[in-house]
Amino acid sequence: MVERQVYLELNIGEDHLANGLSQAVQEIRDSYDADSVVVQQVIPHDDKNFTVIVMAYGAKENTGK
Repeated sequence: MVERQVYLELNIGEDHLANGLSQAVQEIRDSYDADSVVVQQVIPHDDKNFTVIVMAYGAKENTGK
């Protein structure tokens, strides 16, 4: 079992931040085959663009994109 810290750029367009975060968490969970994903920090750049830092727990060693 591996813990991975992942940084991603999130552009929510006309959507809400909560929806964008939910989708990002699901994509990280699927990409890393993680047991759980925790949002550590959300850094806003403006109203629509954010840097999101998440931890993927239980990620498999050789997965991820």
